[in-house]
Amino acid sequence: MTNESVPSSVRPEPVASRKHSAVFVGIVALIVFAGSAAQSGRTTTALDANHPNVIPLYLSATLMNWLLVYFVWRGIRRRGLTLRSLIRGRWQSAREIIRDFALAALLWGLLWVVIWGLDRLPLPASTESLDAYLPRGVPEVTVW
Repeated sequence: MTNESVPSSVRPEPVASRKHSAVFVGIVALIVFAGSAAQSGRTTTALDANHPNVIPLYLSATLMNWLLVYFVWRGIRRRGLTLRSLIRGRWQSAREIIRDFALAALLWGLLWVVIWGLDRLPLPASTESLDAYLPRGVPEVTVW
């Protein structure tokens, strides 16, 4: 992944228009709001007895994520870019591979530290209803 030198005075162009970016953020906000509304309307006391059929939920979330990827692809295509150009192409050396894997491992570790910390926060009892949406059994874990 070669880095072409860009003068510091040159400001990079956005990969999508402001309108496209605003619509994208609006779609994501709508998805979050809909998910929050669906979750907050659910109260469970015996989670195992009230475990919903989550496979359709997982499939719809996967579809929504792929639709967001498509939306991003359409936005960058209008600017003459490709997904590959955003990713920066191929590795040119073993050093670049090692660097990318080291960064991934660092971010993965940071994610686990954040999750560990969040797990220790005192949260209201309503957040326990999220447990009903976690996968149970091989079919749900496979689809997740």
